[in-house]
Amino acid sequence: LQSLFFYSAAILSFLGGARWGMELRDKPDAPNGLTLILSVFPALVAWIALLIGFSPAIALAMLMGAFGAMLYWDMDGARTGETPVWYKIPRLYATLGAIACLGAAFFRIVLVG
Repeated sequence: LQSLFFYSAAILSFLGGARWGMELRDKPDAPNGLTLILSVFPALVAWIALLIGFSPAIALAMLMGAFGAMLYWDMDGARTGETPVWYKIPRLYATLGAIACLGAAFFRIVLVG
């Protein structure tokens, strides 16, 4: 479970960094401040989830929510041109896999204890 938390935190940090990087690539002289701020949130959510390890079910729910929010942002980004169109397919499958693994751990904790 701890490995799942740490791996999820690393991936969420990467996803936020990817959005930060795309913003700086597209607008190097005047990046959107809101985009830069929002791109830090996945890492912050993951960090908080790691800190509340005493409540694994809540931490898992937070991580699943963060993956879902990033997926939504990236799918919308593909629609608006903020992210490359090809990016949405690997993001979709990777996120569904991540949420499935986190969900399996969540249900195991909730149902088995």
